[in-house]
Amino acid sequence: MLIVIIIMLIVLWICMDDSIVVDVHTLKTDKVSGKVKLAVLSDFHCANADEVLDVVEEINPDAILIPGDLVDENVSLDSVERLLNGLKRTPCFYVSGNHEYKKGKTYKSYSHMITLLEEAGISHLENESQIVCLNGQKLWIGGVQDHTSNKTKNPDELDQANIDKVCTGFNELFSIFLMHRPEQYHFIEKYPVDLVVSGHAHGGQWRLPGVNGLFAPQQGLFPKRAGGIYPMRHGLHLVSRGLAHYWFLPRILNHREINVIIIEKRQIN
Repeated sequence: MLIVIIIMLIVLWICMDDSIVVDVHTLKTDKVSGKVKLAVLSDFHCANADEVLDVVEEINPDAILIPGDLVDENVSLDSVERLLNGLKRTPCFYVSGNHEYKKGKTYKSYSHMITLLEEAGISHLENESQIVCLNGQKLWIGGVQDHTSNKTKNPDELDQANIDKVCTGFNELFSIFLMHRPEQYHFIEKYPVDLVVSGHAHGGQWRLPGVNGLFAPQQGLFPKRAGGIYPMRHGLHLVSRGLAHYWFLPRILNHREINVIIIEKRQIN
């Protein structure tokens, strides 16, 4: 009986292990002449900043992409401030998630979030884009503000209008678009974006063998885009499982993750 209990505890420990894993994807393209390494920090939700920063230091990325939900309205912002201060040496690009617009016990307003970002020198791409130079390579990076920022308009119309506003000026540059919600990917499919980066789904929270996520907000049961790389009409869609973890809703078979995207020149055989 004791052996059975020990085995059950070991299995439970393995299933509920939510330590951070690094998920690496290499994208080959003719739009760069060298190599760029990007890290994705999604759905931080005021998690353990020191743990995340240690992993980021090991990755040593050229830039960091943050597709929303840095905050959790009922958790102290101390960890968010530590994270942002620790990222000051690395170019960072951020768009908001839905939690940035929820007021709670510790988080009062989105303007507070903007202040923290600006103090840390982080670019917030709210319905705008930039052409940036990373490791000698020029990239186009754009982003859309989460539609909960304006609850008076239809979310579909708001998202499409803002995406249409941002998606210009690609030219021949490798293009990256940040949008918090993965289920909204169809709004950008008509544009030749090389890589769309999202979060929000938390990997489906519980992952079962053969099932990539049990439930995700706005996608419901067995979400189609809970975590991983998905094809789009013109490029790829990376959905991060993110960094959030809650004692009252543990992850099962669903590690927290930091995604690494390596963009490098396609070699001609």
